Amino acid sequence: MISELKIRQYALTAQSLLTIVWGVALLYLQSFMTNWFFEAMGLTVVLLLSEAALILASANYGVAALFEGSKHRRRILLYSLMGLVPLLTALILLYFPALTIQQIVFLAAAQALLSGVWSMIVALRIRHHPDRRIVLILLGAVSMLLSAALVLVGMREIDPREGTIIVGSYLCFAGLRLYLFAAFVHRRVTLAEKWHPAR
Repeated sequence: MISELKIRQYALTAQSLLTIVWGVALLYLQSFMTNWFFEAMGLTVVLLLSEAALILASANYGVAALFEGSKHRRRILLYSLMGLVPLLTALILLYFPALTIQQIVFLAAAQALLSGVWSMIVALRIRHHPDRRIVLILLGAVSMLLSAALVLVGMREIDPREGTIIVGSYLCFAGLRLYLFAAFVHRRVTLAEKWHPAR
């Protein structure tokens, strides 16, 4: 049990840090988008950074699936699906290199919606932890609201610099949300090691 929780903690922590670094990199990059040339160059770098981050995210969940071992097929399937989503998104970015910043915002909105739904599903399953359940419900609701806001933003004309700020800010939020999930799992690991040190 403890080893399974540690794998989950590793996957969430690694993914949260990667997402935060990705978001901060985009926020830093937007400061150089001062004219049309640098905006075009910046958008290209945004796409390349996004592809690299998504591939690393997929690899992170792939490693977690490998460490689960053959006995936990359900968790292997879960990690594989979690890794498949960023991999497919990376393939979309590779196949459509001419994506506009609005389309990237829409991809972020889709990710926010999926994350919100996932938070709600997890919240419904942890009935014995009302405090964590409330936090997850709130995070899920915020993610869904952000998804709607991103859709509204993507429906109007935005320049690459503004879009990069929006996506970068959302990624920082998403990374912090994942880090909070990792903290919940870390607490479970600590309690499990306290009460079952030999396992």
